[in-house]
Amino acid sequence: MIDKEKILDLFSLKGEVAIVTGGAGRLGVKHIGILQKAGAKVVSFDISKNKGLNGLADQIAVDITNPDEAKKAVQKVVRKYKKIDILCNLVGGVSEKSIVEDVTLNVWNRMMDVNLLSVFLMMRPAIRSMKINRFGRIVNIAA
Repeated sequence: MIDKEKILDLFSLKGEVAIVTGGAGRLGVKHIGILQKAGAKVVSFDISKNKGLNGLADQIAVDITNPDEAKKAVQKVVRKYKKIDILCNLVGGVSEKSIVEDVTLNVWNRMMDVNLLSVFLMMRPAIRSMKINRFGRIVNIAA
């Protein structure tokens, strides 16, 4: 028989601080709920806030494709919690046009900024904090 309490203790994130990008979206909300249930303090980064997250996570409205905004948002979390243990990059976006020959260069560049550049821009300041604390995990999810 599996002891659920022992399993939960094994995977406890009590006292850990997690940032979830794309936190206001469906996937983000699910990941935030799981991290929060495991005991983590969770901060959602998204272009807008989600009322459904009230009480589950702190929320920062931020455009993480903007280098200055991304850096400042991470610094805000470090100032409040003194560390970052987990960065979960979930933000993503797809063009309304799925046929390559119909996608404009501007739409393509925006897709690359949201899906790739944002991951890089979030990892840089998060890694700096993780190195100071000699601990951290980064999870990048593409959908």
